[in-house]
Amino acid sequence: MAHRLLRNNGFAPAWIEEGGEIDAEMRRSRADPAGCDPAERRSRIDRLHRRIAVYNLKGPVSAAQKPPFRYEE
Repeated sequence: MAHRLLRNNGFAPAWIEEGGEIDAEMRRSRADPAGCDPAERRSRIDRLHRRIAVYNLKGPVSAAQKPPFRYEE
């Protein structure tokens, strides 16, 4: 009931909003691969992997977990 009330009023649980932010960061990382040097790109991907790992611990269901980011060179 609480989730329905939140959803009907335009809110979502924090872990769902964080999942959307992670998805957006993955899209940005794929769209702008040449925008930074290799060391900076590796650093961004490492930060993204850490966020995904923490997110996967927060999510209540395993079906909502995210796989590690894979960037095809």
